[in-house]
Amino acid sequence: MESGDRLQIIRDVIYLAGQMLHAERCVDRVGYLVFYYERWAPPNAVRLTSGEEKFFSNAILETFLVSYRNLLDFFHRPKRQRGNPHRDSIAEFDFNFRKELVPDTDGEFSRVSKHLAHLSEVRRVRDSNETWDLTSTLIACRPTIKEFLAHCVSNYSELCTPLQPQITHLVSELELLGTTEHFITHKHVSASPFMAHAAATSISIPPPVGRS
Repeated sequence: MESGDRLQIIRDVIYLAGQMLHAERCVDRVGYLVFYYERWAPPNAVRLTSGEEKFFSNAILETFLVSYRNLLDFFHRPKRQRGNPHRDSIAEFDFNFRKELVPDTDGEFSRVSKHLAHLSEVRRVRDSNETWDLTSTLIACRPTIKEFLAHCVSNYSELCTPLQPQITHLVSELELLGTTEHFITHKHVSASPFMAHAAATSISIPPPVGRS
């Protein structure tokens, strides 16, 4: 494998883990998500309807699961078929790193795939994130992701040097999971978004048509 390809794979792993972290933080804050209309007052912050909250929650969850599935497949899976006809990026082939992302990787891979790709009763009636504990899932992934990045830094230092700030930041964010600071900062939301726009998760969009 060329160095450029290997560098891109490392970047992809950092990106996917970052997507999972961002989704884990945002999913509990959907109720505080507001649309913020610049130069339109009063009011300038519009709450989401219950239907919109459900949409954003499902979108965040699926973003997490797509990234999770990709990482599950990148690291070792015992039931993976031999060979690589599609030339997928695989840690043990491309980096000589053989370790499962989580215990029972094949079971998790199947569970995620069924959720994302199959029309099922469970999927139709899903209206919450209770089936998937994003924090616990990330904590289970943390050892392998950290070990892989350390492996890359040790064995491909010339590739990882420009990525070191991203790697350091990602590891720091992974370490924060499950701590009191993590709960207070990202999981416990008590301030109303109408009190301070900067304190709330928000989406800035243009003013409505006909408004100045």
